[in-house]
Amino acid sequence: MKKLSINFKYLYFSQLFANAGDILYIVALIGYVYEHTHSAQASIYVPIIITAAVFLSGWFVPYVYSRWSKKEILLFNQTAKTFLMVVILICVVLTEQIYSLYLLAFFNAFLDGFTNPLKMALIPLTEQNDHIGFANAQMSMMSGIVQIGSWSLGGILLLLGSERVIVITIVLYISSVMLISRLNLHQDILETEQTSIFRSFNKMVTTNRLLQESHFLNMSTLFESIGHSVWLAAILLVFIAERLHANTSWFSFINALFFLGVVVGGVLLTKFNDTLMNYSRLYIVSIPLALALLNILFVYNEFLFVTLAISFIFGICDELRATLMHTQIQMRLDDYSLTALYTLNGMIYSLCFCVSSYLIGTIADYSVVTAFIIAACAYIICFLISIKYRKLFK
Repeated sequence: MKKLSINFKYLYFSQLFANAGDILYIVALIGYVYEHTHSAQASIYVPIIITAAVFLSGWFVPYVYSRWSKKEILLFNQTAKTFLMVVILICVVLTEQIYSLYLLAFFNAFLDGFTNPLKMALIPLTEQNDHIGFANAQMSMMSGIVQIGSWSLGGILLLLGSERVIVITIVLYISSVMLISRLNLHQDILETEQTSIFRSFNKMVTTNRLLQESHFLNMSTLFESIGHSVWLAAILLVFIAERLHANTSWFSFINALFFLGVVVGGVLLTKFNDTLMNYSRLYIVSIPLALALLNILFVYNEFLFVTLAISFIFGICDELRATLMHTQIQMRLDDYSLTALYTLNGMIYSLCFCVSSYLIGTIADYSVVTAFIIAACAYIICFLISIKYRKLFK
């Protein structure tokens, strides 16, 4: 981290606190809803509402980006999320209106839709070109560590009550706001032409249509979302029960090993950044084939420790490809194109992940093996897409 700029460090730690707060609040909300409804289905609505809100906000993102600077958007949204969290806390303490919490969760996630594309687009604005790969690796490591730590810690803190977890979330959000306010982005400029919501969205789509990088990333995202959907808790629980004949508590170990793999992948990218970047085309093209094979090995394996090992290796491979791919794209595109690309990509991922999760979940009820085979086929298609667009990468 020493060689990275102070601006990147402000961005890094602001997102660390914000991401940790987001996970803790989701844990608290799911726990609260289940405690008061005793319905698993009512709890499932929380992530569905959050994903739907992020997708819907994408329609307004280009218009907002044309009116305010990136720092202003980050600062306003994180501040607004802090106030929303205070309102959620009041609702949890004083009322038992579950539908009010659903509505507040929707608004909170709607705000996330404006900031999610910026998290990737801001890295080139805070770092020199030579350090972008290293900065991406640090961000990915942080994300993996936050995922492991926050989900585990959230479950423990939930024993103290949902209210206390939400209070911790508010403190984390306030810390994030303070760090965002210190960001100094010299290249953070607005468009000179300000248009309507429809025209702004249309311009964003047109920009993506002209970018080969967008064609590649969004087609890959479409099929990767199918591949990722089999690693949801609901699918893994079916796999553990039907294939491994083990206690469902093993799910947490499989999940933890995956994110540990993500962290290890980040460490490898940090230590061997130059070497890996020199062979980024090879990794970007070939890793989807490895992921397809890992899916097949995973579902036909019946040994717990082999399952954990595959989950760990899957996390490493997924992290290496994602970081190398995004680093190459960030180094090729200007600020506006990058923001437009990640805006559309976020919308596509949200929609495809929702649809594929539902379809794969339905298929898994009949045959979990079939679900994993479909995921493997999706990764093979990603491999073919990567071959087609291989010249984009060094």
